[in-house]
Amino acid sequence: MDIVLTEAQQMLKASARSFLQDACPKALVRQMETDERGYPPELWRQMANLGWLAWPFPARYGGADGDFFDLALLVEELGYAAAPTPYFSAIVLAGRLVLEAGTDAQKREWLPGIAAGQTLLSLAYLEADGDAEGTSQGTTAQQTEQGFTLRGTKSFVSAAHVADQLLCIARTRPGRSASRGLSLFCLSPQAAGVHLQPIRTVSGDKQFDVTLTEATIGEEALLGRLNGAGQPLQRTLLSATALKCAEMVGGAQAALDLTVDYAKQRVQFGRPIGAFQAVQHHCSDMYRDLEMGRLLAYQACWLLSEGADARAAVSAAKLKLSRVYPAITRLAHQITGRVGYYTEYPLELYTRRAIAASNAFGGVDDHAARLGKLLWGDHHERTVIDHHT
Repeated sequence: MDIVLTEAQQMLKASARSFLQDACPKALVRQMETDERGYPPELWRQMANLGWLAWPFPARYGGADGDFFDLALLVEELGYAAAPTPYFSAIVLAGRLVLEAGTDAQKREWLPGIAAGQTLLSLAYLEADGDAEGTSQGTTAQQTEQGFTLRGTKSFVSAAHVADQLLCIARTRPGRSASRGLSLFCLSPQAAGVHLQPIRTVSGDKQFDVTLTEATIGEEALLGRLNGAGQPLQRTLLSATALKCAEMVGGAQAALDLTVDYAKQRVQFGRPIGAFQAVQHHCSDMYRDLEMGRLLAYQACWLLSEGADARAAVSAAKLKLSRVYPAITRLAHQITGRVGYYTEYPLELYTRRAIAASNAFGGVDDHAARLGKLLWGDHHERTVIDHHT
């Protein structure tokens, strides 16, 4: 992996940052936390016009044939801006899963509208007693003469209230913990038997519990093969986790930049506080942790862009960033003092997002366990020490 960005990649980051600084000021970010929709439609439209929504998809389905690593750089800038958009739920998750699991006809039906910003989908796969990998599913879809009947509850479904359709993972073959026997269904959030309950989140984004009570759908609502959604879901979540790492890098960079700027301007005892060694040590620790996380995130995204096995790299990156992003914001608050807690000051936006992002797609314990299994295998020899001998 070449850790030096090309000139084109540097231009991509610079142009994205410049656009988002103008189109997504922090006042708009805060406004969207109390807005019923939760994201600004005009910003979404502009992102579509720039080709950002089409980036991950093939040209034959209305996409831009964008490179995955370049997409990660774009998502990093969305994290830097704390942009309140449904990019993850609609593009990174739902759109990617249609690409992974759908038939060619279904891809041609759905992806052009997603890429153009005309169709908004949201993925419902998490459950309260499930796992971050989405393999433990209690929601079931029973096949009937009319199609399927769905029963169960999904949690943390982003932008469900504004989605045109929900993509729902359900078990269509007995066995709760296996990735086999999972199917993907498309249904309207306004359909009979579908109930949305808002969830209050630390980051302020709009998420919902979706309860399915005898929700009946036709056979055409099945996306892809019956019992065939398990592996596509795993590939989608792997790429989404890598992109979440990129977003976390952007947010951590923004927190560091705010802190350094404050340390240069805040004067105490006749000089900027950044002149004091203790403050400098904090900033250098923040920078060190950020760059370690950035390197791991870039490596994971590069491996995915090359079609290589990136599972260990993705878990290593998420494990590291789930630790250092919140740690960076904590040090930022120590340096900025009470100012960092003002809602008028941008730092608190990143502090709250650091907490949410560190748990998204699996937290520290989840990825430590996954990384251990990938490195050492599923079978571990246990040594029993008899303290009496």
